[in-house]
Amino acid sequence: MGNSKNSQPVTAKEVSVRAFQEEDILPLVEYWTGNSEEFWRQRGVDPAKLSSREAFITGYQKAFKEKGGVSTVVTILLQGKAIGVHTLTDLIPKESAVFHAHIWKEENRRRGVGIYSYLKGSEFFLKNLSLKKILFKTPKLNMAAHRIKEKIGIPPLGDTLFDAPILFSPLPATLYELSLEQIQILKKKHKMDVL
Repeated sequence: MGNSKNSQPVTAKEVSVRAFQEEDILPLVEYWTGNSEEFWRQRGVDPAKLSSREAFITGYQKAFKEKGGVSTVVTILLQGKAIGVHTLTDLIPKESAVFHAHIWKEENRRRGVGIYSYLKGSEFFLKNLSLKKILFKTPKLNMAAHRIKEKIGIPPLGDTLFDAPILFSPLPATLYELSLEQIQILKKKHKMDVL
């Protein structure tokens, strides 16, 4: 990357989130099916447990056809262009869900996008799904995700396990959480416009 324009840190105004749209299906599927097996193994994911390209596409298309969209996915935009998604799992209606981040391409990682997209995505989910809190079960091996939370100012709450059907086995993790009130304080700290 060197001194290319893409290696520059981003600003709050350059990062936004919006509801996941049908046009986002193929880039998301490419992320899940186009990365190497080594890429997934480094993250504790068993590549053999990932759905096929066709199954991913069919599942998302079915959600749009039957439900009008996917409420547990928001698209991350950088300067108006889709570059990744935030997703929720372990949804407990009106209570909480576990938050995940997926930046599709390497050139958009390590630029500070998460500092703003975590807060904007969490706020979107809290408001649109009427949740009380967003949880993060960040695997210990994912140092970049821990650094993002440290830069944002989200304090760790303790140790936990992160488990998902696609993992080789549960991963030691750190638990974090955010409420709408905390988000408003952190957005002011980072000089972000309050939605």
